[in-house]
Order: sequence, then structure tokens, then C-alpha cells
Amino acid sequence: MVETMHKAAQYLAMAGKFYLEAKKDDSHTNLEWLVKKKSLVSHDLNDHGIRLAINYKQYALEILTDDELLDAVSLTGESHDFLCSWINEGLKRYGVKGDFKFESHYILPYKNGLNKDYQFPAPNADKLQDLIDQRNLCDAALHSVLSDRKDASKIRIWPHHFDTGAIIEVDEDNDGLIKTIGLGLSIPDTMINGFYFYASPWSKGINLDLSKMDEDALSSGEWHSGEWKGATLRSESVSVEEATKFFEEAIQEFLLVLR
Repeated sequence: MVETMHKAAQYLAMAGKFYLEAKKDDSHTNLEWLVKKKSLVSHDLNDHGIRLAINYKQYALEILTDDELLDAVSLTGESHDFLCSWINEGLKRYGVKGDFKFESHYILPYKNGLNKDYQFPAPNADKLQDLIDQRNLCDAALHSVLSDRKDASKIRIWPHHFDTGAIIEVDEDNDGLIKTIGLGLSIPDTMINGFYFYASPWSKGINLDLSKMDEDALSSGEWHSGEWKGATLRSESVSVEEATKFFEEAIQEFLLVLR
């Protein structure tokens, strides 16, 4: 169901793209995970707090505010064209001005994309619950690590790579950030065939050397010093406490690297 929900999340991203002011870092398209609602949600799309959401538990596309569910449609069997029309009409009905368009500026890593003939499959409740658990786990761990830090960004889901992510802003100059540490949860990819937590340092214009990281500095997980540089920990059977410790240990080591 990872691929299916990744595709479904693109409706929320496109709502951000076409209803909100564009930002250089594309953050107007990113999403929020609401633990209690078990849902991915867009930014507010107008001054009345109208948002577009994907409810994992109900396997449905929803229009809502923070306080009220306004409309919903099940994804099961529905076509891409129908859902685009449903979104366009529904958002207009609740005061969102303009037309909904589905014109993505990136390509998802799947053989079959979202086109007019695409139909959403029936849900697998167990797999959807696992996806809910993964997002909840990362959300809890990141909040534990970042809640007291003034240098941390908001926790968001980025629709292109579909990772839950946040950054610690380590240093900046007059042009913006020059040193950061990225933290989050990645979906399975070409590097690791399974969900995994990650931490990765970045320094503008510098190719960081992580080849001599202390293996004992991580209680669990591993360092990477190749094309991608950072630390990873497979999320399977990991507790919030273990994930939190992984992030904290990686941050401590990367702050030394970035000095």
C-alpha cells in the first residue's frame, strides 16, 4: 500500500501547488501527519482553514477543517479523473477559489503513474495500519527530540520522496542556511528495502567525510559514507525510545562533524 498512498498524497501536494503561494523550497506542497485523525493533510487552502486530507484508516479522500469533516469519498475503485473532479468541485463548494489542477513537477518512482485511466485498488487494512504505525512512531520520536529545540523546523511529509522529515538549523549566513542536520523516516528505496530512520548532515559547498565515524557512538543503526552520507536505522520492531536515542546520538556526532 506504500505506492498507493504515495500516489494518493499527490492530490494534497497539487492542492498546495495551485492554491497557495509558491515557495522556493517547494514547502507549500508538503504535508502534515495528524496522529489522532490517522491522516495526511495539506496546508490550509484558504482563510477558513479548509484542508484536503487522505485518511488512512478510512482509505478516503477528505475535505475538512481542524474541527469538522465536511466531505469524503472512498478511494476504492475510483479513477484519477473522478477524484480530480471531486476535489475541484468540493473545494469550490467550501470557498476555495480557483481550479484544481493535477500537473506534477516531479516524477514518482513507479511504473504505473497517475493518469486518467488509473483506478485505486481495494485497501489492505493490515498494511494500512502498518503505515499508520510507521508515521506515528516517527512523529513521536521526532517530537521527543525536537520539541525543546529552537533551531528545529516543523515536522512535515514531503510528497516527492514521501519521507517524514525535519531539519536542525546548525548555521547560516546572509544568504540562508549553510549547515543543517536532516532527520526523518524514509519509505523503502534503492538503498534500504524497508522503512528506515535517517539522519544526515549537510554543509554548503563541502563534501563531508564520514568514513571515520565511531561505530560505538550509535547504540543501533549504521553510518553511511558513500554517495549518501548519514546514519540509518531500520524501523521494524523499533520502539519510540530506541528511535529517539538513534536520532539523539546521530545529532550529537554530526554537530561535531559540522563544527
